[in-house]
Amino acid sequence: MDSVRCSHKELPPYLYRIQGRTTETQYNQSGGLEARDTTTLFGRTSGQDKFSEAVYNQFDWYLGGRTQFISFFSSKIHAICWGRKLKKWGRRSHSDDDWSILTIDTSCLENTYVFKLSTVIDELGVQIPQKAGDAHKDDAYFCLYRVPPCAIVSKKTGSELDPSDSIGR
Repeated sequence: MDSVRCSHKELPPYLYRIQGRTTETQYNQSGGLEARDTTTLFGRTSGQDKFSEAVYNQFDWYLGGRTQFISFFSSKIHAICWGRKLKKWGRRSHSDDDWSILTIDTSCLENTYVFKLSTVIDELGVQIPQKAGDAHKDDAYFCLYRVPPCAIVSKKTGSELDPSDSIGR
């Protein structure tokens, strides 16, 4: 797991999180983001299989269980499209007020374990469901357990977005 952890220098300046009303990850302004499972530990040797299974579960859209990870996109446009898909599918969102996009300043994630999905797949051979891989492999990042509140620099609901929000920060 340590071998595929992103160094602070490898991260883009901002990551984008789609937060829905029924998203497993909890969000509040004073506490930041917290994964449902913050107690599962991954050891250096025996933890590889457990880590691989946890990554698979994170990207299994039909599992809906407790995970240790919080997912992000490096592209704001991709994140916004994902939020709008949640509305279209009606599974977790019925209007643009049911989901938000959070902008994460990665300079505040120095003590957070952040991973790039493509690196985890390519270097560790971790498998994820094909649909998730096809849709997100090159643009997805995820972190372990939590994001501190200081890293969340912006929150907008889908209905608060305007066309200029699809271009930049």
